[in-house]
Amino acid sequence: MVTVGIALNQEHLRIAILTKKKSQVTIQKFYTLVNSPDSVKQLYRDLSIYEKNFIIATFLETQDVILRRLVLPLTEKRKILATLPFQIESLVMTPNDSMVSVCIDRISKKSSSVGVFITSQNLFFQHTQSLEDKGLHTHFVSCSSSSLFRFITWAFPKQKTGIVIHIGSQEVLCLFYQENHLESVKAFSADPICLQKNLEKYQFFLTQKGWDTNCPYICIEETPSLVDFTSLVGDIFVGEQLFLGDPNHHPYALAIGAALEAIAEDGSQVNFSQKMFMTKKTKQHFLKKTFYYLGACAVLNLTSLIGVQTYLHKKQTALFAHITSILPKQKTSPKSVQDWQEHLLSWKNKLSVQKLPFSLLPTVPKVSDVLAWISAHPAFINEGKAKDGIEVLSIHYQMLKYPTVDQKNIPYEAQVKIEFTASAPRLAREFHESLLKENQMIHTKKPVQWHAQGNKYRAIFTLKSLD
Repeated sequence: MVTVGIALNQEHLRIAILTKKKSQVTIQKFYTLVNSPDSVKQLYRDLSIYEKNFIIATFLETQDVILRRLVLPLTEKRKILATLPFQIESLVMTPNDSMVSVCIDRISKKSSSVGVFITSQNLFFQHTQSLEDKGLHTHFVSCSSSSLFRFITWAFPKQKTGIVIHIGSQEVLCLFYQENHLESVKAFSADPICLQKNLEKYQFFLTQKGWDTNCPYICIEETPSLVDFTSLVGDIFVGEQLFLGDPNHHPYALAIGAALEAIAEDGSQVNFSQKMFMTKKTKQHFLKKTFYYLGACAVLNLTSLIGVQTYLHKKQTALFAHITSILPKQKTSPKSVQDWQEHLLSWKNKLSVQKLPFSLLPTVPKVSDVLAWISAHPAFINEGKAKDGIEVLSIHYQMLKYPTVDQKNIPYEAQVKIEFTASAPRLAREFHESLLKENQMIHTKKPVQWHAQGNKYRAIFTLKSLD
């Protein structure tokens, strides 16, 4: 992303070009042009290398914006945003003409601090129209105080509290921030005669608010001057003086800050060019991004559709080949899905009326039925309990015969082998006699094999068909 921050006055255009790749911000270039239509054309020629893929950020002057701070007993951002419209009503003098930008820049465990930046629609449109008259089309409109604060937090990321004095060609901008959020903004004339008195008033104001005026401070001079402003500021603010790492950034602090404000993604941006107040370029940029997004979605959906159709076609072809391989050859092979559906429906109807050549389920007692019959057999129970002297060692169930595709008429035939011990031969004899009698479980026409060895016995019998 390429962002162009512009700070302009009656004489100059201060320009800073920044790029952001992932979370890394780099200053590509900063320079000054004379404030004229030709300079604006020169600017756009310089930006032509980015092929219109850039954002221009400007700002309203401090005297055109009011900063108010709200403390809300809420911690969830969703609830804070829901209650803000009602809180802001008490801060706005003329609701129909006012524009508001808020930044939730501190959330503690019990309360939240919200910065509310207020300007008028008239001042906003004057700013954008004056830029349009010069041929300059802005995408992002912030304010000078938030731009300067953004620059300071970028230049001194570890400094949580401080005082900033920015001395421009026409005005002096003073900021006080603590715990990384902006608390106070003051702007006054850059007239050297009144500068000391105004700074002393601001220092007294901070003291009255209970803020620490002994914190570190920095003095930024936009243009070199014969007046020693650094010493003048140092006589009033006695904290540690900070210095920019690159002295060349002094004239471009506001321009760099405006670009940083536009490129930030921390939810603390001050941007008046939103919703119904979007500038023409902002709307075009938004529509362009929307068009690209919808185009990408359409391409992705089309690619997914083609991929799914290709996959289904391959699976369908493989299925048809498999069905063809297992079916007997036909005079006319199905060509389409509809033909296959008609054939499958025809086969289904034929199968539904066709009598099965053999039962799909066995027609002999199941294993569970055999076990239930043995457990209830009189030879093994006595008054509801296991009979003394008999112990079943094993039961083996085997399917001897069953129909197959080649031999469909073979009936089901199952055989059971039971091994047990008996303390008295009488008990074993009673069970043997019961096997020879007619009953619902045993096929009496088949031989019953009986083997005895000591007190161990083995009986083998065939189960009767349930048909």
